[in-house]
Amino acid sequence: MQASLLWPFGQLRSSSSNAAFQSLLEAYLPSRERASGLAESYLQNLSWYIQPIPREQIMGELIPLAYRSDEIIDAFDLGLLFMVFAMGAAADLTLTPSNQEGERYLHLGRAALTLRSVFEEHSLSAVQAIVLLSCYEVVSGRNNCLGKSNTPDYGWKMMSLAIRLSSSVSPHFHCDSLGT
Repeated sequence: MQASLLWPFGQLRSSSSNAAFQSLLEAYLPSRERASGLAESYLQNLSWYIQPIPREQIMGELIPLAYRSDEIIDAFDLGLLFMVFAMGAAADLTLTPSNQEGERYLHLGRAALTLRSVFEEHSLSAVQAIVLLSCYEVVSGRNNCLGKSNTPDYGWKMMSLAIRLSSSVSPHFHCDSLGT
């Protein structure tokens, strides 16, 4: 997923190629059964740690929308859903915290966040996705201390970005609603 390398500055494609790219990303959605399993894994095993997204938004809005053929899911919602899947894979007790499935969804989530600029278009879903991206760095063990290329403070930098962007989403939005 080379497109995930564009994150967080993104959008080097035209709007017409964005639609094709989003369709390509959607082709990587897991089966609906696995999607529900990953979401439950996150909700049961990690939402005590951080819960920027309530159960109802995941199970009642995002998953049904992503698997409906008559509607197109918003790019930031798609990125958020992929980040829920990444967190779910990291929280799956049958897998190691750092696993290929989680890494795949991490890159797909980052790639989906490049479909629109998070700096120009303010969205709660984008903020929620960035919070989960930040937390994935911690819960999956992707820190530099484990021999990975990310710097130890990468997750904190992403959390700082999410907090900063959250102030632009709504003048009445508070960081408390991110679960931090």
